[in-house]
Amino acid sequence: MTNTIKLKKPICIFFDVDGVLTNGSKFYSSSNGDVIGKAFNDIDFTAFKILKCLKIDFYWISGDNTVNSQIAKKRNIKFIYTRENNRPMRKDYFIKKICSEKNYNLNDVWFIGDDFFDLSAINSTGFSFCVENSFDEIKKQSNYVIPRKSGDYIAAWLVDFLITNLELVYPSEDDIAKQELTEIQEY
Repeated sequence: MTNTIKLKKPICIFFDVDGVLTNGSKFYSSSNGDVIGKAFNDIDFTAFKILKCLKIDFYWISGDNTVNSQIAKKRNIKFIYTRENNRPMRKDYFIKKICSEKNYNLNDVWFIGDDFFDLSAINSTGFSFCVENSFDEIKKQSNYVIPRKSGDYIAAWLVDFLITNLELVYPSEDDIAKQELTEIQEY
């Protein structure tokens, strides 16, 4: 981060899922071609618990409803599906709608994406990030390129970035563990 960027604590963060929290790979059923799985990094789920402890609202926003919505539900993560009639809709529409409903100022909202389907969100939020293996145009339009590739502990990186650059304090292990009480994920 350069000295010219002045950040304040975000009120809300929107995370694209595939290509940010995952490496973009999908596992398909051999019999009918349905998506049956994706790889997430478990430490990112701890990062989401930390965001809750820090009182930072967040959402997963994705055009893929096959696996992501169910994982979000089990982990008590708010999920936004961005397709209508199987066609992608602009993510900024959903972000602006939520911000209006919650009375959030877009300047206090962050977004993390990787793809051309993320450009409207990148350009409408107060601060935007992308992963280092994003398209060059996405890197040009984002405020900050995360020095990691898709699926490489991006939420954990963001928590460290927040704590370090905004001089916040990590919550205690007990406070983080309490967040699991809101999940239906079985361990």
